[in-house]
Amino acid sequence: MPVAENAPSATRRRPSWFDKPPAFELDFLTEPPLALSDLLERAEELSPGQTFAVRLGCEPALLCSVLARRGFNHWAGPDGDGAWTAHFLRVTW
Repeated sequence: MPVAENAPSATRRRPSWFDKPPAFELDFLTEPPLALSDLLERAEELSPGQTFAVRLGCEPALLCSVLARRGFNHWAGPDGDGAWTAHFLRVTW
């Protein structure tokens, strides 16, 4: 049975771009987190087709929403240890 397009990422199949090597990865569980403005600045330097990943201690709903308005698709899911990883694809400038 197909999963609804608006279903949480964790219940949908991974997109075809998911396995692309990310331009950068951030792990806010082991590194000091960036300010949102710094993360957005790094993300906006990417060209269409490039990806990046962020590991967080919570579901990244707000981050996904902000980046969607800036031309990014996302796929996010729980890691099994209470953390979440969100993968982002730049689709437009």
